[in-house]
Amino acid sequence: VLALNCHRFFELYYGIAQIGAAAVPINFRIPPKEIKYILDHSGSRAIAVDAALTPALEAVRAQLESVEQFISIADQPAEGYLAYEELIATNPPLVDAPKINDGELLGLFYTSGTTGEPKGVMLTHKNMLSNIAHSDGVYNYLATDVYLHSAPMFHLADGAAEVQVDDVGSRGLDHAGRLGHRARVGAEDLHGQRVLVRGD
Repeated sequence: VLALNCHRFFELYYGIAQIGAAAVPINFRIPPKEIKYILDHSGSRAIAVDAALTPALEAVRAQLESVEQFISIADQPAEGYLAYEELIATNPPLVDAPKINDGELLGLFYTSGTTGEPKGVMLTHKNMLSNIAHSDGVYNYLATDVYLHSAPMFHLADGAAEVQVDDVGSRGLDHAGRLGHRARVGAEDLHGQRVLVRGD
């Protein structure tokens, strides 16, 4: 996933895990050659990209070794990309999710490559479940909370918070004011609720 914070990024985190695949969220601040390295090194077979970051991907698209599917998560998809919203509209909403062992890979998170090539950190489903368990007493999220995703969603600082907030039934807001799970929020929806703002 190569995207700015958005509700589609949130959906992809869960959808990728549901089908038993591993997410590879990519830092949108790195140069195209590092994007290529991460996609090749991880063996990624599909990439979901938003409109703002399509030019960075296009700079290396022809040289990618393993990517077979290019998916646009933009409102207006780019030519040569599958349209995310069309894929959702033309496929059944539920899949027969495979049985997933908690030791299986949930995601591959790469460093920024400040001391050489980016390095992938493998997190399993159990790693994330442990993170939730350890964080419960620290953050004390409530089901009535609305969490503003101020950290980039590609970063583990926000990735863990996404799952933690969902675990208690809270709602997560992206920078555009959209709630996860395709709901929209207006100022009146925030009245009387705690809004949690946490950054890097």
